[in-house]
Amino acid sequence: MMEDGTNVHHTRRTLSEALSEFKKYCLILRDNTTYHIWWWAGVISQLGDWLNEIACVTIIGYTSKSGLLVATLTMCKNLPMFFLSPVAGVVADSFDRRKVMIVSDLIRAVIVLFFLFSTSSRLWLLFLLQIILASVSSFYRPASESLMTQLVDSSYLIVANSLGELTWSMMLFLGAAAGGVITSIFGTTVNFLVDSATFILSAVLVARILHHTLQPIDQQGDYMMVEKQQGDDKESLIQTADNNNKVGHRDHFPTQITS
Repeated sequence: MMEDGTNVHHTRRTLSEALSEFKKYCLILRDNTTYHIWWWAGVISQLGDWLNEIACVTIIGYTSKSGLLVATLTMCKNLPMFFLSPVAGVVADSFDRRKVMIVSDLIRAVIVLFFLFSTSSRLWLLFLLQIILASVSSFYRPASESLMTQLVDSSYLIVANSLGELTWSMMLFLGAAAGGVITSIFGTTVNFLVDSATFILSAVLVARILHHTLQPIDQQGDYMMVEKQQGDDKESLIQTADNNNKVGHRDHFPTQITS
């Protein structure tokens, strides 16, 4: 009986901690507008990635059931990132990360349209385009990840990273499911068109971050993030002490980006 009671207590504590983490996710999405925009740009971009992958695998399936071709597609997607990651990291640190993301999105939006000419009799074109697409994506990802660290307070970096990982896991399922449904109903052409549109929409969202009026922390006022301990639950309390703007300020999380 004591063991059962311990298990029940452990389960309740686990649920309480999960609920606490979920509240933090909601809090950062609600109160940090720039991070919210960045998050949506990532969701949309990941959706497009899965639409593209499902469409490519479908085209390969029309030609052959060989797993070697699918493996070749995977290599075309991953090898460019492996070789270009060091260079992409330098670019992300040397240039405006938002602009790197926008340029990468717009270039990829154009590249994806060329997938419309890839057919089961032109698999070489599909593989070539996948290499080019992955090469451009190599510059987007480090810029995006680095930008995120500038959008949230250091106290919330763990929460922001956790939400990003959770989102990737969700899109692993939702994106693949959406790609399969669209392919089965409309064919691969619609997948590529929607994929191109997602890159454009992602660029538009990142551009909104670019045009936000953002100031250094020392010009925004003093921000304090206080955590109170109440039993096993921790809730983050965010308080602003800006005497000139005490009402209507929703971006409680300080940002370090300048336009």
